[in-house]
Amino acid sequence: MHAPPADRLARFSPLRLLARLTAGMSHIATTGLTLFSLLLLIPAVGALADWMVKHRGGTADGVRPFVWADPDATPATCVAAACGMATLPIQTGRQVGGPGSETVTARILWPAPVVINANPGDFLRIVGMADALDPVVQRSTKGRTPEDLAADTAPLLLAQEVQANGRIRPIMVANEGFVLAWTLEGDGSEQLTSRQVRWADLGYQGRSPAATNERDRQWRSMRMRSIRFQPVPPAVEMDVLRAALLEPVAVGHGMALDWKAGGVVDGVRSQVLPGISAPGLVTQVQEVGQYQRIKVQIPRTPSYNSGHWLNARFSVSDAPSAATLPHEVRAVFFKPGEMLGATPDWQLLESVISKLPKVEVTRAPATAFDPTCAEPAAPSNSCVWVMLLGVAVPVQVSVQPLPGEDLALTERPVFAGKALRPADWAALPPQLRSAYGSPSVQGPRPSRPLLDASTRTLLVPQHWLKPGLPVSLAAPIVGGTP
Repeated sequence: MHAPPADRLARFSPLRLLARLTAGMSHIATTGLTLFSLLLLIPAVGALADWMVKHRGGTADGVRPFVWADPDATPATCVAAACGMATLPIQTGRQVGGPGSETVTARILWPAPVVINANPGDFLRIVGMADALDPVVQRSTKGRTPEDLAADTAPLLLAQEVQANGRIRPIMVANEGFVLAWTLEGDGSEQLTSRQVRWADLGYQGRSPAATNERDRQWRSMRMRSIRFQPVPPAVEMDVLRAALLEPVAVGHGMALDWKAGGVVDGVRSQVLPGISAPGLVTQVQEVGQYQRIKVQIPRTPSYNSGHWLNARFSVSDAPSAATLPHEVRAVFFKPGEMLGATPDWQLLESVISKLPKVEVTRAPATAFDPTCAEPAAPSNSCVWVMLLGVAVPVQVSVQPLPGEDLALTERPVFAGKALRPADWAALPPQLRSAYGSPSVQGPRPSRPLLDASTRTLLVPQHWLKPGLPVSLAAPIVGGTP
């Protein structure tokens, strides 16, 4: 037999046949694996599409809202002292403001009262004022212009000292003013009797002619042993804490003050009624320690009256213990938009004040503020703790002192357009960050305020308070204030 050729042996080699069979099986396996992988990828692609739809948008739309992974989960509850925390009120109201305006507490340095005593055996009789209901000693306005009155510096007759021999000695005072109190001849007490108490003894039952005549008769017949007189010069000095002013007050600034709440400074009235308010012009400023000592010229005559503004002040019904001229008052200083002159009149100042814009001001008691968490630390910076969505939140604020130990507060953006430090924001629960996360625009004012008209309470600061700590507020007392 002949041996088969070599190429034929190679063609029918068992190894080659096995290799070809194996290669065919690999193609089938690869194809099957590919089809199986596609079947698995289809659901994943759908889930990816759903995620992209749910999270559509980007940084162009602002900061993307935080997503709460489990929004139905019950938030943590307060523990121990964090439950039923005491609250303090937040109040929002209108006040005179605008560019260059400063609302502060001013301490007025009224001149010391003058005490006049009769010589032994003599008595005093007041002649320079109408009666005890209107105890103002003022210059006569008959036939005189406001300029004439402003330039008049002559002494004024307050009383007469009637001597034992019948002679009369005039008692003069340097400025206009009013009688604070007196003691009557024969009184064993050495204490001066307040004018409010003495009014009740005069039998005043109204302003009828008969009642007025009887009151005048009783007043003129009083034999006094001593008189206490309060001078009211045309220019008074007042101290304002320098730290309370964003910008110092300067000569030429206008001023309006309120004797009590509800006047022109609070934006309640547009007219400067002298019974509760007074206008003025700053004529001198000095630096005295931590204060600015400011001299203010107050026009003596209101625009609708010919007498001294003190007459209108006495027409306001005050409590018997209330001071006619309080020392601490709320005042606004402002840069006038027009020339006022050296001695502007009441009507001009009133017109300027009525044109000032009214702004909303939020205030709270000084005990509600926590300067230890302010960033950066500064006299005008502080923070308040409020409850939002059941947790404690420290809100960064700018503060300005107000009368009555209150502070005006304004949210101060420090991070992502919010009045929150970055670390405090990170410590808050996801549901709160989701609610307050957008928008977040940088600027001088917060783009997402945390305090509004519905935020009526502040947590009393406690050293253990932490951002995001679950808290609850004490229930308000029925019939009282929270």
